[in-house]
Amino acid sequence: MGRSSRASSDHGQAAAEILRLVDAGNTDSAFAIAERARARAPDDSLLRSLWPRFTRSLTFVTQPAGATISRARFDDTSHWEVLGVTPLTHVSVPAAVDRYVISKPGFRAV
Repeated sequence: MGRSSRASSDHGQAAAEILRLVDAGNTDSAFAIAERARARAPDDSLLRSLWPRFTRSLTFVTQPAGATISRARFDDTSHWEVLGVTPLTHVSVPAAVDRYVISKPGFRAV
């Protein structure tokens, strides 16, 4: 099997797994698989069409700017992911109930 055939098969398998996870309500895992697939094929139209089914776009603005935004699954706060530093616009995150922490040196984290 050639490289393009293998890549197409890999993306088809990734899409099938993403749909299975979305149907099971596991948007965090669907998001993780989709991010890996998007890194390999950023212009994949099938993946792009699936993205709205398991993600949402958020914007974070703080006063003052420069606060770090982190997210964790609501049921697992042992693994925090830094999303970036404010202002953040149109950050894609899994469509799930999550916890967010906004922190900046000299300020209380919320």
